[in-house]
Order: sequence, then C-alpha cells, then structure tokens
Amino acid sequence: MSTNTPSNLNIFWGCTIPYRLPFIEVAIRKVFDKLEIKIEDIAYSCCPDPGGIQSFDFLTWTTLAARNLTLAEEKNSNIVSACNGCFETLKIANYHLRRDKKLATQVNKILEPQTGRKWQGTIEVTHIMEYLINEIGLENLKKRIVKPLKGLKVTTHVGCHFTKPENIMQTDDPGFPLKLITILEDVLGIEVMPYFGETSCCGAGTRPIEKDIALDMAHNKLKEMDTQNPDGLVIICPTCFNSFDGQQKLVNRKSGRKQEIPVFHLFELIGLALGIPIEELAIDTHLIKHDIEKIKTLVNGAEVIEVSH
Repeated sequence: MSTNTPSNLNIFWGCTIPYRLPFIEVAIRKVFDKLEIKIEDIAYSCCPDPGGIQSFDFLTWTTLAARNLTLAEEKNSNIVSACNGCFETLKIANYHLRRDKKLATQVNKILEPQTGRKWQGTIEVTHIMEYLINEIGLENLKKRIVKPLKGLKVTTHVGCHFTKPENIMQTDDPGFPLKLITILEDVLGIEVMPYFGETSCCGAGTRPIEKDIALDMAHNKLKEMDTQNPDGLVIICPTCFNSFDGQQKLVNRKSGRKQEIPVFHLFELIGLALGIPIEELAIDTHLIKHDIEKIKTLVNGAEVIEVSH
C-alpha cells in the first residue's frame, strides 16, 4: 500500500474549501509549511457529494469517485481529505470497490474507455485530522506548539460524515467523539465546554429541500451552545462551517436569537498555537466576527515555549 511522507502529502481539498472558504486552505497550508511538510497538489474533480448522486445513481457516483482514487494511485499516494463529505465519499467508494468485484468491473469498464484509467485499490483514504493524529503524532505536534491557547473556551462540532457510517469510517465513536477534543485540550491547551446535542447534525443535508428545517437544526445546536457562552465553535468540516458561520445570521433572523458564536476551523487554532500571526490566517474574513483583539491578547500573552527541532 502507498503511504504519505513529508514530501508527498496529498490533500483532497474538495469544492467548498477553495471556492467558498479559502481561508481554511490558507490555514492548512500554513500549518503544514510550519511543520515542514510539503503538500503535493493533484488536479482532482468533485468527489462527488456523498448525499446527492449516490442516492439515485450509485454506479455513476462510484465511478466519479473512482476516477479521483486513480489519480492518487498514479502518484502512489494516500488521499488525505480536508473535507468530511469528500472523506466519506472517497472512503466508502474505495470500501465498496474492494468488496464488490462486480461493481469494480463495471466501474473500470466505464473508466478505461473514457479516461484511460483503471481503479486498482492500492491507496487508502484518511481525514486530515486523522493524519495529524496517526502520521504526525500528537506528542510531536505538541512539541512544536510555541503559544498554547490557554484561556480560550470553545464548543465543538465534529460533523456527521467524519464518523458515519461507523462500520466503514472507523474514525471515532459517533455517539461520543473525542479526537477533536483531545487535540484542543491536550495539545493546544484550550478548554472545551460540553453541551446538549453535540453529535446532532448541523442541518446542511436538509438545506437544499427544506431550508427552514435546516435553519431550525442549526438553531437547536446554537441555542445549547449559548448556555456555555463560548469564545467560539471549533469544526473540522467546511460544510458544517458554512452552516454555523455562513448561515448563523439567517438562523438568528428566523428564530429571534440575539447571540452570535464565531466559528474556528481546527487548523486556524493550530496555526495560532504554532506562532502564525492571526493576520496571515485571515480569521477576520469569517462572517460571524471573532473578537480579534481578545485573541491577539491571549496569543501574545501566552507563555512562549522554546521549540527544538
């Protein structure tokens, strides 16, 4: 099987990050640059979306995913997905292709004449947070932290596609996920505040057909977080980011809610803790505004840790 090394980290960005949330890509690139890990860019297409095409044409959905998998196979490089949805699509497609020879044959009969490619099943698909944990190692990451974010209080939202379906994804406990919390608390020094409904959906999958229900789902989570009065909400999924940052003003308009909770992507916080200036991370471009001065004060007041390479 292929592997990822510091010289060939192969990130699948998806559509949402580069087209709607480019500051997430900025944060991820800057963090890996700080960690001296080179990213190899591959010209992938849409994953495609895990809930759309799959629902009514599984073969087409799998074939499109398989084409992306062959691009990574060509480079002998595992895929590290920066998007929960893309992660689910590519991992599930790879899973079924390996177990269903008939499906693999059908897919390759479509792929080979059209693209000259053939799915072989030689690479793995992982999530970018798993890469931090399993490839870099949290102890190694912690050694690179120069400004622990002690004093910051946050809530978390892992997202549905990272853990479900559990038998295939095998990333964390869907009912009680702890990996994101572990990074925030043990590596970055952040206080994570529990709230009712932590594993509930953000509502994004419902938005195209029932926008009001989607807003209500996001509101149900936000009102529970309000009781903790956090400095921010930490996510690892770009679609969930949009639900809580891009849609939060709509949630408030519909529900009458007054409070606003700004949203962090995990890698923005890692970047701050690694000593990357907040201005370079473009956190001020989020729609729900952070208290930038408070974050600067917290970061600048942090006890600086000397890092030895």
